Amino acid sequence: MNPYRLLIPVFAVCLLLTGAHDSRSAVPVPATGPRPVHVQAQPDAQLPSIYFHPRFYKDDGETGRSSTLYLQNPNPMPGIYVLEFYDCSSGALVFPPAPPTWDISPGATRVAGPRDFPDLPSGCYGLVVVSDTDLAHASLVEETRSGAAADRLATHPGFARAEAASELRFGPLLKGEVASTVHIWNVTDYASATLTANAYDEAGDPTALPSFTLAPLAQGSYTLTQLSPSFTGTLVIQSTGGSAMGLMALESTSGATNEYRKPLAAGATEVCLPRVLKHVNEGGVTRSTALFVANTTGQAANVRLRFYEENGAPLPADQDLTLAANGSRYLRLADIAQLGDGIWSVCASGNRPVAIEELTQADAPSAAPASSATRVGAKLGTRALADPAHLALTHLTRSDASYTAFSLQNPGDTAASVDLKYYNLTGALVYTDTVNLPPKGWARFDQRTQSGLGNDYVGSPVVSSTQPLVSLVDVYEPLARKRVFLSLVVR
Repeated sequence: MNPYRLLIPVFAVCLLLTGAHDSRSAVPVPATGPRPVHVQAQPDAQLPSIYFHPRFYKDDGETGRSSTLYLQNPNPMPGIYVLEFYDCSSGALVFPPAPPTWDISPGATRVAGPRDFPDLPSGCYGLVVVSDTDLAHASLVEETRSGAAADRLATHPGFARAEAASELRFGPLLKGEVASTVHIWNVTDYASATLTANAYDEAGDPTALPSFTLAPLAQGSYTLTQLSPSFTGTLVIQSTGGSAMGLMALESTSGATNEYRKPLAAGATEVCLPRVLKHVNEGGVTRSTALFVANTTGQAANVRLRFYEENGAPLPADQDLTLAANGSRYLRLADIAQLGDGIWSVCASGNRPVAIEELTQADAPSAAPASSATRVGAKLGTRALADPAHLALTHLTRSDASYTAFSLQNPGDTAASVDLKYYNLTGALVYTDTVNLPPKGWARFDQRTQSGLGNDYVGSPVVSSTQPLVSLVDVYEPLARKRVFLSLVVR
């Protein structure tokens, strides 16, 4: 028996005791008051799994945004999940009359929007999901509304507790038609966090940004007004006193881009993206990818970009880059003459650790539909189901209203055998698939062509593999007569 099955009911009781109040309204609990069990100092083995979402909006009057949570239990046993909402500005814990507590069956996905939390006041929150299972996967779908119709759609990634850090690096940091805003969350409940930040341009030259302090569990944002209108580069944030998580929003004034990015990985001498596009019409608009490659070290780096066919064969389109210390490069695939049109994967290898990101946009932005892309989740490693590689991809669809297509890549040097199990929202297994991926090979799964899913499929597949994988999901959804594009990356 999972020992946390006994912990969560006690945890829920603790929430009720620490949040006693008039049940007719939600009452904020000061961040300095009694804390729930999971944020008290304990050995990791005594803590349930915790997932963090920096931004949950409920009819937020300032931004016009609302969020919907998709929470999957990819485990072979039931899971109990408790949800906590922390005010973005103050860090105060806000309790409905009882903390939302969900019992989710194996493989099932729970969906909840603002109307499902009637006692939660309108506003912006940091959402914490505490579970008694070994892992969970979650994503937030955010709508930005103009009047009654949603005209922008994006997704939020979730963070495991171990992803909190004293240094966060974001990119591509952009200004211009597409501009970045970086939201930072002090996820330490017992100490304030003082943030210092430097924006590094492509040459690695820094610009210091104003410092500020966040109360325990509070959030703040960098709007980057100090940078030049055409700035491209990397933002590096140092947190002193408390560990932090962050989320970068990329938004355009035209509405053609509305995306979120997690912090860049610490960097490795080889990193891969499973899907890049050059002049590809998928989802009703022709799009191409721009790659962002960042040197995450204080020394100059030599980097090679190599593009791969589906069978893992390299294309004759290598790009060799020299990146300054903390420098970066933003490359548009449409400008690489040696690379043919199509869907490919790409790996960046260097003599120093590097990180890689992507931004996929319409070739003709003025004619583009509402479009968004975001990274979500993380490669879960060896804990899940005893597999050496395991992915859970929340919220895939196959219907007239929306559909998904995702890519899996084997970034290693050993062939991978991959099994896919598609579960619907109730946890019923409705479809299975198997694929073998050679080294650097990749596969594209278009849910429109998978008739075994049936019509109106909504659910979350679990992917297991003999080797680690990287994945990216594209979601296409007609909304207010516009075609919406999102991308969700799991590595």
